Amino acid sequence: MSLSSPVRRHYAFFSFPGIGHVRPTLPIVHELVARGHRVTYFVADRLAHLVAGSGAEVVEYFSEFPEPVGEVRTVDETARMLIDLMREGLAPLHGALEAFAEQPPDLIVHDDNSTHTARLLAHRWNLPLVRLYPHFYTIDEPAGDPQTEQPDDGEVTAASLGAHAGLIAAGERMFADLAALGYDRETALSVLRCEDAASNLSFAPRFLQPGADEDLPDRFLCIGPSPDPVPEGSWEPPAGRAAILVSLGTSAKTSPEFFRRCALALAAEDRQVVLTVGGRVDPAEVGELPDGVEVHQWLPHALVLPHASAYVGSAGLNSFNSALRWHVPLVSVPLTLEQEATASRVDELGLGVRLDFDDVTPESVRQAVSTITSDPAYAERMRRMSETIDAENAASRAADEIEFQTPVAVR
Repeated sequence: MSLSSPVRRHYAFFSFPGIGHVRPTLPIVHELVARGHRVTYFVADRLAHLVAGSGAEVVEYFSEFPEPVGEVRTVDETARMLIDLMREGLAPLHGALEAFAEQPPDLIVHDDNSTHTARLLAHRWNLPLVRLYPHFYTIDEPAGDPQTEQPDDGEVTAASLGAHAGLIAAGERMFADLAALGYDRETALSVLRCEDAASNLSFAPRFLQPGADEDLPDRFLCIGPSPDPVPEGSWEPPAGRAAILVSLGTSAKTSPEFFRRCALALAAEDRQVVLTVGGRVDPAEVGELPDGVEVHQWLPHALVLPHASAYVGSAGLNSFNSALRWHVPLVSVPLTLEQEATASRVDELGLGVRLDFDDVTPESVRQAVSTITSDPAYAERMRRMSETIDAENAASRAADEIEFQTPVAVR
């Protein structure tokens, strides 16, 4: 039941420069606008086109955040990533201050990885925050971007990072910039370290969350995914062929060899195999392909999945949610900690099977796909889970929560 009221409120959204971070927020924006609210959406310039038809007032900012994300293992690599996150977190700040110079918004909604500007503005104007997780979250320590997981070689420590000259210099530049806006160092540190969101909303379905059977505090809600926006363009397999989608995401670091092995494993007369290789692989590097296999840098998965019988992918949350929407079972090949968690739950719940990346061979891929396509129970379980998600109406629940957290004084 909607908690909306005749009062028109103004919400500010701050996103993170990744398709998987922006797209899940758009149904919420649509819902808020449909309820008569005003939404101002701050988005990296290269992704502004995604928000253009949402009904929000779009404010672009220049983003230098790397795409695709590089390795994060050594002290230097970790420091580089922290500097990138710091710079990105503050990139919308000046534009937001200008946009809201006459009247601040009523509440701020922000991505889990876009906290800097949101917290600083919330402190300045005494506004509540609603935090969105495009992935899993934990209660004690909010999850970071799965692509920036902590190094595991034992070389990186708080002390080594604290002594890193580049990180120190970047911090000093940040404090100098914030001082010019009226934030002294102590206040800025306090605000940026404060975990003060009034509500935390995860796009991971409740059944997929680690610890799914445990109770969550009221301020943590698993709203799950909303249906994918209808993409532009069209795609259909040749008559009589079922599609199999193979993808490791838009920016996964991988090798053309993975896609070659999948192509060799899955090519068949009754199949159309679609490889989307992302930003780190040139399609030409995949080499000569068998008949019935096509390769793209990128193709909207929502065009392919309605025709697919299986999805071989890295088990990113957005990829899983898309497959769930179309009842397509998965062969999960996780590359990050978050994807490991998703792949494990997919396997436990009988929604697909898991392969370790190092174990991917034509034979192992062929067997895994045969397992999930020859047994209709896999697709049936996906269908039942999808119906559960649809019934929960994620965008409406999120809009209800945002309205509920809006201060009574402005209602």
